[in-house]
Amino acid sequence: MEKNEKFKRIFKSHSTTGLMEELEKIQDMHKSSINSSTRERKLTFSTPMLSSEEGEKKKNRCLLKQNDKWKQKWDIIIIICAIYNCFSISLQISFRPAMMEESAFIYINTLTDIAFFLDIIINFRVSFINDTGDEINEPRAIAINYLKGMFWIDLAATLPIDEILSLIFDSKNDLFMLFALLKMGRLLKL
Repeated sequence: MEKNEKFKRIFKSHSTTGLMEELEKIQDMHKSSINSSTRERKLTFSTPMLSSEEGEKKKNRCLLKQNDKWKQKWDIIIIICAIYNCFSISLQISFRPAMMEESAFIYINTLTDIAFFLDIIINFRVSFINDTGDEINEPRAIAINYLKGMFWIDLAATLPIDEILSLIFDSKNDLFMLFALLKMGRLLKL
């Protein structure tokens, strides 16, 4: 507003009416363009549109970074479960103590199996560092990288093949217990 007032004073002092009329026309055009652009903005903003950055955030909202605090806490839980499995599976295969058949141990073993299964799902949503040192946040690239790497070891270590075989064949064969050794692959998490 102050600039317009200055222009008016300058033009009035020179007493050029033609320039004053031109200035008023320009001001009217400017006002009408402001009004039309705000109407256009209202029309454009009435429909939700995402910018590319917002779309990228929405697309990657469930991704975890490699050094995320939540991911680090989860890794500690997985390490504790892996250490527990190291001792319990060794004890179970070597000595077959009766206490390992109690409901408390069965419950704990089931919880560790569930934790490792959830870890597989979480690993499909965790970024990774590529060979050049860049952090990759693309879900497809993360899935391909995980499938090419540790997925198959994690899957073999997570599936309770010994229990599945004993349920299918309805027996507690000692050979089936050897499949529990696949769970030792969880030690690779350490």
